[in-house]
Amino acid sequence: MRLSGLSATQLDDRYRWFSAEGSHRPCLWHKYLRGTVTPKDTGDRRSIILRVEADFPGTYEIYHHTIWTLLNVPVGSMDEVFRVFDVLREPIRSWLILPDDEWGEDGLFWRTEICADEVYHKLVELQELDAGAALLGLVAESRLCQRSESYYTGSEAFRLWATLQGYPLQRLTLLEDFLI
Repeated sequence: MRLSGLSATQLDDRYRWFSAEGSHRPCLWHKYLRGTVTPKDTGDRRSIILRVEADFPGTYEIYHHTIWTLLNVPVGSMDEVFRVFDVLREPIRSWLILPDDEWGEDGLFWRTEICADEVYHKLVELQELDAGAALLGLVAESRLCQRSESYYTGSEAFRLWATLQGYPLQRLTLLEDFLI
């Protein structure tokens, strides 16, 4: 809804969806907003994601962003943390992952040595989904490495980032499961 600048009611009117029987599903965008249903990306011309993308470029990327997976499936290993960080755009990626030629011969050590508080502050200020995904990845890393102070600081940083982005935390129902 941010990309379009339209209300849920206006989006509902603009992208009316009719079932196979021809009946209209009212208030669908209000349900999306509340999180009671999610739009489906069927990949064909009827896909609501592709229809909205045609009018508001960037919708597809937002819908398929890694942050939504992170909020639904907790990261369980450092390999998964790496995969989260590896898909982030610059400069965020370089704040977290060393350049390939600095990994050493064995390739085991890919992580930058960062001051967590400093990077948390930088990420909270960024108004993009990659920043939120990076924060969730850092929180997961702290949990996996048993760094409690960094874990709780990162959790609060993510909460602040989400609030500043206008994502009411009550809508992020799995957030508490993720952040404990």
